[in-house]
Order: sequence, then C-alpha cells, then structure tokens
Amino acid sequence: MALPTVFDGLSVAEAATDDARDLNIQLGALRIHNRKVFAIWGANFSGYVVAGAVFWHEDEGYHFDASYFEQSLPTAGR
Repeated sequence: MALPTVFDGLSVAEAATDDARDLNIQLGALRIHNRKVFAIWGANFSGYVVAGAVFWHEDEGYHFDASYFEQSLPTAGR
C-alpha cells in the first residue's frame, strides 16, 4: 500500500495488468498472485493498494470511531 494519510478527493479503480506492472510495486518475497492492484488518486496525490478486493464506506464519523466493517473482520478468539 502506498497512500498519504490525508486525502483531497478520492478515486479508486482497478489497475489493468500492464498498468500494475508499470507501478513497479515492491512486495518483497510475496507475489501478486490472486491479488489485484487498485490505483488510488485525488487532487494532490496518487498511490495504490494491493489486495484481494476493495470495500469502502463513507460516513461523517471520526477516525477513532469503531469501523463500519468491524463485524465483518475476523477476530482472534471469536
């Protein structure tokens, strides 16, 4: 993942295979197998996320509020 901590606008799109290769993503010993590359950009930044899928939720909450996805995330001991 390569993203700033503050976004001015936000757009997300799955990167085409050639575009993903052009990003020259360094994953160390990991390979991109079964993962997708999502290009992320806004008014003053561009970045990417390597993931199996992407989900988002927009609200008026604060950054320290419980996650909207909290119930869908696996938790140890559950």
